[in-house]
Amino acid sequence: MNPNPRRYLLLAFIGSMLFALLALLLVADSFLVRMDNRLADRCYRYSIDHPSVHNFFLSVTDLGWGRFLNWVGAATILLLLVRRDWIRGLIWTAGSISTHEIVPFLKDQFQRPRPEFADIGGLSFPSGHAFGSAVVYGLLSILVLRIWQGSRWRLWFACPIWAIIPLVALSRMMLGVHYFSDVLAGMSAGLAWVFLIGAAADVWEKRHSSER
Repeated sequence: MNPNPRRYLLLAFIGSMLFALLALLLVADSFLVRMDNRLADRCYRYSIDHPSVHNFFLSVTDLGWGRFLNWVGAATILLLLVRRDWIRGLIWTAGSISTHEIVPFLKDQFQRPRPEFADIGGLSFPSGHAFGSAVVYGLLSILVLRIWQGSRWRLWFACPIWAIIPLVALSRMMLGVHYFSDVLAGMSAGLAWVFLIGAAADVWEKRHSSER
């Protein structure tokens, strides 16, 4: 793909604005909070009443956290290095590592408790699984689009990767550990961060190309 930082900056702005809107609605104790409570209860009750569904989402949620997510992120950076895309690899590495600090910072600002039936501790807004999945799988999808640029099959490779992000987000609701606004905010902030990383890499590539 040709470097186009403005495109990424626009997408980052949209993601940031959606996160900001969700945060404002949460702080204002608006209709969103009441909707969150209803959805959280329904999703969790349905999952508990259907053990096969519950077990499925237990497996899905692992795609968005821990060692597996770290391996996917590392493999993405490794592919960049194999392609000798050194600066982009450095920028993506720095952006990926910084995600470990962003979510705890945001959670501390809002101090939202998890749903009452959650079986884990910690704070709820935004979802760390949704944020981490958005960053790691978002960057992987962008890389796939770069590798297969010009191919009519590239979307067939990229779209299933993008689809993992909302699936992981849904798993957090089905397991009763997050509200709808938590996961939507996590995805929004995560994708905004992805597109900021993409914009930074494209700015470098565009300037480097113009100097040749």
